[in-house]
Amino acid sequence: MTTRRIAIIDVALVAGISLLYLTLELLHVPKRWSFLASGLALGAYIFYLVKRHPHSWHELGFRRDNLAAGLVPVGLCTLLVGAGLVALAAGKGRAVWQPTMLVLLALYPVWALAQQFAFQGLLHRGLRVLVRVPALQVVLTAAAFASVHLGNVTLLALTFAAGVMWSCYIVAGRTSGSWPGPTPFSPPWRIRYSFMMRPSRECECGPPTTRLELAPSVVVQLYL
Repeated sequence: MTTRRIAIIDVALVAGISLLYLTLELLHVPKRWSFLASGLALGAYIFYLVKRHPHSWHELGFRRDNLAAGLVPVGLCTLLVGAGLVALAAGKGRAVWQPTMLVLLALYPVWALAQQFAFQGLLHRGLRVLVRVPALQVVLTAAAFASVHLGNVTLLALTFAAGVMWSCYIVAGRTSGSWPGPTPFSPPWRIRYSFMMRPSRECECGPPTTRLELAPSVVVQLYL
C-alpha cells in the first residue's frame, strides 16, 4: 500500500469518527456512549495497525527519546498551572471532589490519549502527506480537533487555538529534526483550558496525555 493511500485512509478514518462523535453529541446521547462508539471505531483501526504495520509507532508519536528532555518543563507547567487552577476553583466555592469524578478519572486518560493519537498521530500525519502547505495542515488539524467540541463556543475557540499551537510545535520539531521538549502526546497547553470545564457533561476536553503529567492534569480537569 502506498504512503498516499495510507494517508487518505488515516484522514478519512479520523474525519468519520469525528463526525460520528459530533452527531451523537448533537443528539444528546449520553457521553459514555459517544466515547464507547468512537473508541470502538478507533480501537478497530489500532488492531489493524498492529496486524498490518502501515506505520511505525514512532511515526505515530509514541516515542521515548525525548521524554527526559520534556520531564522538567512539562512537570513544572503541570504542577504550577494545576495548583493555580485548583486554588481558583476553591476560591470560587466549587466542590473539589464529587463521587462521579471516580468514573471520569478512569475514563479521561484513555479518551485524552485517543484524541491525541487520532488528531496528531493519524490526521496531522496524513495531512502532511496529502497537503503541501504546512499552514493549511495546521489549520485543518486544529479545526477538526475543535469541531468535536462544538457544543461549547468558548471551548471550541480554545481547542482550536490549542490545536494550532500544538500542530505548529510538531511541525517545527519535525522540520528542525532536533526539537527539544515533550513528546507529541504531552502538550502543556491542554491543562490551560481545563479551567473552563466542570465535572459534568460539558467536561469534554482532554487533559495532557504523557505518563509524566497524566495523573495531576486529570485531577485538575475534574476539579474544575
